[in-house]
Amino acid sequence: MNSKWFSPHIQEWFIGTLTEISATTAKVNLIPSRLHEYSLNFGTKIPIGVVNSFVFIDCGEYSLFGRLIEVLLETKERLTVDDKNISNHPIGIIQLLTSIDTSNGKNYLGIQEYPNLGAQVYSAHPDLVTILASNNIHNRKEDITFPIAKVPNSNIHIHVTPEKLFGRHCAILGSTGGGKSYTLANLIEHVQIHGGKALLIDATGEYKDFPFESYYVGDNPNYNNKEITQVTFPHWMFNASCIRNLLRPSFQTQAPKLALAINKLKSENKEYNPYSESLSKNNDYSYWPFYKLKSKIEDISKQSEIDYCLTLFTRIEFITGNKSLKWMIDCDKSLTPIPEIIQELCANDNKIIRLDLSYVPSSDNAKELLVNAIGECLLDCAKSGAISNKNPLIVFIDEAHQFLNKRIGDEFFNFELDSFGNIAKEGRKYGLTTVIATQRPRDIPESVLSQIGTLIAHKLTNEKDQDLIRRAVGAIDSKSISFLPILKQGEALLLGVDFPFPINVNINKPNNEPHSQGPNYSNWKKSNKTEAI
Repeated sequence: MNSKWFSPHIQEWFIGTLTEISATTAKVNLIPSRLHEYSLNFGTKIPIGVVNSFVFIDCGEYSLFGRLIEVLLETKERLTVDDKNISNHPIGIIQLLTSIDTSNGKNYLGIQEYPNLGAQVYSAHPDLVTILASNNIHNRKEDITFPIAKVPNSNIHIHVTPEKLFGRHCAILGSTGGGKSYTLANLIEHVQIHGGKALLIDATGEYKDFPFESYYVGDNPNYNNKEITQVTFPHWMFNASCIRNLLRPSFQTQAPKLALAINKLKSENKEYNPYSESLSKNNDYSYWPFYKLKSKIEDISKQSEIDYCLTLFTRIEFITGNKSLKWMIDCDKSLTPIPEIIQELCANDNKIIRLDLSYVPSSDNAKELLVNAIGECLLDCAKSGAISNKNPLIVFIDEAHQFLNKRIGDEFFNFELDSFGNIAKEGRKYGLTTVIATQRPRDIPESVLSQIGTLIAHKLTNEKDQDLIRRAVGAIDSKSISFLPILKQGEALLLGVDFPFPINVNINKPNNEPHSQGPNYSNWKKSNKTEAI
């Protein structure tokens, strides 16, 4: 790829003349040729009349950069399209994207200057499109770039710096089977190749074969890989808000008694610390036994107050007896706690850790509470200085709709699980950013999506999802949105604040493939009964 800018108005790449101009589109008379024909210039294909190809319109000091979105023939020529001996005069409709300074390639938001009728239109050289799409005209030689994608049916490769991908958070969106898992795998592989630091929250175990340091949470794993270690997030490491989310006390009587009882239990067990002192240095990770919580509340309460705590007691007894929550409630103290793993990750310069949550039960909001607690822990580490802009950490969250925009409780007492929403809003200044992947964008809070700087949107057929993207990204237009329902598998729309215009790309295939394939019904074997039929 030639990373140096050169004039976009190459006479050999001339394809037509402007005949009509509006605020957002232009019409061009393409040079006489058959539709969708290519010519060659020093071995490089010059597309003429190819939908989704890029063009430059000469405006003098500026050049209008656009995309060909429609090609047609005048009515009188439509019947001659099959006759190879007749030269047709196709018309192209161009979507206007951005203005470019012809001398240095600087792009501007919006249209700086409109062309005159009769202006010349040129097919865009792939090297120039690469520079514009990647927005890397001002990159330094030492800057890292990720070759993440290619423009379909072209030699245009997209190289993006991690600052533009992750600096303002990133979201990977798309319906099931659209390719979002491959995209997440592609990005995290590049982070590993270039010595970055990341935490992958793997909700379903799709990335279990990736060469990352892996840990799993929950009981009865069936892993063959002996290098994967079981870990826990013990209840006594939950902060006050996480404990309230777990037990859902009423605010008037139950919440104060709960807080007081936990403090009493911590004081009684202050001599016992199952983990390293370094963990408790900046956090109140004092041990307290969950199974004693009910009796301690009874000890510090009057009989009239106990009556008000009956629903809380029921909740405590249910959680204490729930075997599927033993990985965090009065858990095995020999298991490594997740806060310790996060602390070690923050202290490293280049490390990727995968947390496998596929064995965490969905009952009792266990997964949501765990991920919320992890988010609280990460934000605490960032605020303490363990993460910084010189030592950033990227958190990849697969199936993010399971964890974000969640409220637990009932109509009377409910709590919002908002730790990753807080990271999206304030984590960037501490060097903590996120990459969320989801098939349900409408389940992600709009306040979170509005903080996302880069969107990689795969096929989306739901109109609510499309509308949400339209609201979250003010610069996107209806013509770009119209591509979302028809994107092929692996194809995506790349857009964001650091990209001058939305662009359709094919995401490069990762070296390691996630386990995201659907069921193969062709493997069914015919029964004798079926054969008889």
